[in-house]
Amino acid sequence: MAINRSSSSTSALASNRGPSNSSTSHSRSNATTTGKRRGIISQNSKPKKPAPRQGYYGRPKCPIGTMFASRKECSVAGVHYPLIAGISCSTSASRSDIDPGAFSIVLSGGYEDDVDDGYTILYTGAGGQSNTSVEPTTSTSTTHQPGSQVENQSIKHYFNHALRLNLQTEHPVRVVRGFKNKSEWAPTEGYRYDGLYRVVKCKIIIGKSGHQVCLFQLERLPNQRPLEDLPKSLSD
Repeated sequence: MAINRSSSSTSALASNRGPSNSSTSHSRSNATTTGKRRGIISQNSKPKKPAPRQGYYGRPKCPIGTMFASRKECSVAGVHYPLIAGISCSTSASRSDIDPGAFSIVLSGGYEDDVDDGYTILYTGAGGQSNTSVEPTTSTSTTHQPGSQVENQSIKHYFNHALRLNLQTEHPVRVVRGFKNKSEWAPTEGYRYDGLYRVVKCKIIIGKSGHQVCLFQLERLPNQRPLEDLPKSLSD
């Protein structure tokens, strides 16, 4: 009988003092789950690293004269990130960790007012182009060929504004020449990294199509591999 009373008392005490171990374990499990749902990070969790910024000034990891079969290869190598745009840049509105300006440009024959003399470049700004051929609608109108200017450019354009900022900051611009560039300095195929240039002048002119264009003069920095020694094709 004593044994029975002791057993009953123990059971009663256990019942009165709180939940059993299994209940406590279940309660903690729920608390942990609730904590995870509320965004509590455990000690073993590691914060995700921010995505790397695209765009930087100066030399890339590849040497001058590196050939690329496509714009995508050029982008992956970090020489010129955009796959279509000819100017890679950032403004103060989009980046707070770096001076605003242009990082790189591509010469690909897309603008009729470009002049490529190798060590000196007259580079046309962005905007005001016709992307498709437009047939004349009257006897006095003209046909617009793809790439021709059909309206005025503005220095306030995102890309033009960024490239003009390099005049003030003096940050160099990486130059890539493509096979479509109408110049003796262009490769016969693919795209080629040709080194660093600096923007020395920016002016507004009336272009070949009779519209206002932004023209940037760039000069190649000294002490770089001569352009005459650079490969012309992917197999060179």
